[in-house]
Amino acid sequence: MIRHLFVLTWNRRRTSLLLMLEIFVVFLVLVMLVTWAYWGWTSYREPLGYELDPVWRVALQIDRNMLDVERPPDPRWPERVQHLREVVAGLPVVTAVAATELASPLGKGPRSHIDRLAYNFGLATDELAAVINLEIVRGRWFGRQDDGAGYRPVVINQPMAQRHFGDGDPLGRTIEDDDEKRQGLLPLRVVGVARYRAEGEFDKGRDFAFDRMRWQQAHAGATTLLVRVRPGTPAAFEETLSRVLHAASPDLQFGVTSYAASRQSKQDQLWTGVSIIAVLAGLLFLMVSVGLAGVVWQNVTQRTTEIGLRRAQGATAAAIHRQLLGEMLAMATLPMALGAVLMVNFAIIFADMQVFDLWFVHADVYAAGFAISVLCVYVLVTVSALLPTRLATRVQPLEALRYE
Repeated sequence: MIRHLFVLTWNRRRTSLLLMLEIFVVFLVLVMLVTWAYWGWTSYREPLGYELDPVWRVALQIDRNMLDVERPPDPRWPERVQHLREVVAGLPVVTAVAATELASPLGKGPRSHIDRLAYNFGLATDELAAVINLEIVRGRWFGRQDDGAGYRPVVINQPMAQRHFGDGDPLGRTIEDDDEKRQGLLPLRVVGVARYRAEGEFDKGRDFAFDRMRWQQAHAGATTLLVRVRPGTPAAFEETLSRVLHAASPDLQFGVTSYAASRQSKQDQLWTGVSIIAVLAGLLFLMVSVGLAGVVWQNVTQRTTEIGLRRAQGATAAAIHRQLLGEMLAMATLPMALGAVLMVNFAIIFADMQVFDLWFVHADVYAAGFAISVLCVYVLVTVSALLPTRLATRVQPLEALRYE
């Protein structure tokens, strides 16, 4: 029966070309949207590996003239940063203070390469792990025990450990950064593996490494203080922190923000965009449903005489209804099969050419996206064809035979 339905569909391919083309386009759009949505949902459910509440970010903003390439860097900058650290740490509600050259713990940082494999990194002081409650799954965080060592300690995240070392133990392994190797810097040695998603809930599984930064190595214009306070600290702490910092260094400007507020604002913006896309997608599929219903109705109407002849020969309305619906589903299968082949091949080509960062999406996400899209198209075609095929089968045999 199934083979017969596909044969009928193939024989009517010219008359059904427009409908098949429409299903083909809808399927491609649906696969991209569903795969993206499914990946976002699964990524959102995974643990971050750190806590940003209650943590405050202090961006040290200095005069642009201090960053003029023709001027030497301020030699007193590390001392000023350490002085600010002592002032902030002296506040009663502050439990820990760290420094980093990342824009935030949710920043991806600069990009470099190890054995031609790209990764992102960020400089951070020894206190960062305690400030953001970073989850170390293997090894340790760097600290004073690394002073004077003939290597630079790094803590990498799990995606980087898996990608660079596979199932092997990354602890104690020395990695050579392609850029820094040419500069003659000390090699990097892995001392720990952390559960860290650099860009938050919707991180792509980006390879990331924390490189140790001493307070004496703070660079002007690239230093951010992360301040962890006691739970329940009110929002008014922002004003207190700003006032204390300005009193300690009147010539500097400070951008003080709460990570809880900035994170919520970022999520609100993201969900607003998702909502707009969802509404547009809903309108698109509503229009497609109406169009499919019209095309199906036209197709069924043209076969009214055929339907009447079958009814006259004793075929029941239910049997004809099932056949027409089966033909529609078979006709939808052909463009979806073509779309699946094209998308898989394009994904492989783009991944090899590194046009898009498709490596972060696992095969199960693609499989789920295809499966859900196929189901949605079948449901869409069934709903669109249900009413026209049912009305067509209600036509009396004598009336259908006289239809022109």
